[in-house]
Amino acid sequence: MGGKMSGRNLIVYLNGNKTGILHESRSSALRFTYTDEAEAPISLAMPLNAVYGDEQTRAFFENLLPEGDLREMVAQAHRVSSNNPFSLLKEIGRDCAGAVVLGDDLLLNDTTSLQELFDVEQFVSKNDAILHYELGMRHSLAGAQFKTTVTIINDTYYIPSPFFPSTHIIKSANPRFQDLVANEFFCMTLARQIGLNVPNVSLLSSGSLVYLLVERFDRLIKSDKIERVHQEDFCQILGYLSSNKYEDEGGPRLIQIVKAIDRYSKQRAADLASLAKLIIFNYLMGNCDGHAKNLSMIHSSTGPYLAPFYDLVATSIYQGRSTRNATSINGVFDLESIDKAAIIKEFDQFGISGKRILALVLRDFKDIVSIGKEVARHKALEPYQATINLIIGNMSKRLDRLAKE
Repeated sequence: MGGKMSGRNLIVYLNGNKTGILHESRSSALRFTYTDEAEAPISLAMPLNAVYGDEQTRAFFENLLPEGDLREMVAQAHRVSSNNPFSLLKEIGRDCAGAVVLGDDLLLNDTTSLQELFDVEQFVSKNDAILHYELGMRHSLAGAQFKTTVTIINDTYYIPSPFFPSTHIIKSANPRFQDLVANEFFCMTLARQIGLNVPNVSLLSSGSLVYLLVERFDRLIKSDKIERVHQEDFCQILGYLSSNKYEDEGGPRLIQIVKAIDRYSKQRAADLASLAKLIIFNYLMGNCDGHAKNLSMIHSSTGPYLAPFYDLVATSIYQGRSTRNATSINGVFDLESIDKAAIIKEFDQFGISGKRILALVLRDFKDIVSIGKEVARHKALEPYQATINLIIGNMSKRLDRLAKE
């Protein structure tokens, strides 16, 4: 029997170009097909001139969505199932990570004028996702933390739109961990001070609201025009769903990420060195959430490369939070059981001298404790000294452990 296959379709744009069709069958299976006009692939793992079935398609598109409670709230706001990626992306796929936009033929012709935000506190409060989507917002930002996006032009805040995509992420205080944004601000600022490539961050307030403002590295502002920069995380590159982002739940191992860098990066040596620094930094900070979704690659005209590092938080300081790492170090998951020998053996698997690269990283990090104490003096961190001192104290102990072994 002939005719069109039944189901639903969404147009997938990449950098404003009509690149493909995301199809959902009546049985909810997903398929992605490139259009004849496609100029670049949406994923390093999904080359042009091919049709992709449910497994590969779902891994890429599902990872564009929020996770956990935030996904549930978004689904409730739109009266769709939280287990249906297609339905969610149909509602909120206009401002995804990278340069992907999902919608209809008229989507990119939407030149609605920007709506200025006069009250950031009101915008971010009242149970984040519900308010934002009631206001008609259509962004999709992966991750489980309470956050939303804004467009900032000449220091003025606006609600994003398809024609004016977001430029910054706002992270508000987590109800269970009120100092989480200060924790992340400290870790991200310290990372920048010791030479890691991270986005610009600011710890700000609006009324009673304290929030972290993160500059998006997948956006460029040129003469008041906002350009999307394509990127994808390593769950997308390696074909894992967000529910499998942790290694001990069937997710990617570090060596798989290394092999992907080997295969795709235009600057393999520099990216592997940066990854090694990040691994040591996360260990020292006690960041046990360094999973594959918290690492990405930028697509550029000259070739892919490792994106700036993001979501750096000392997770282990919180009572009741697991000290089990998202990825193991030479098979060791427990943070406090990781030692110098395990790190060296892990680095050896990268095809580099583990002993040498660890020595180089520790040399670069030799002043990390004193630099951390300087960062802690930032005025915005004054109310959070107990938290910051705990992070610095733990960092110092772990650094001593590596130096003495």
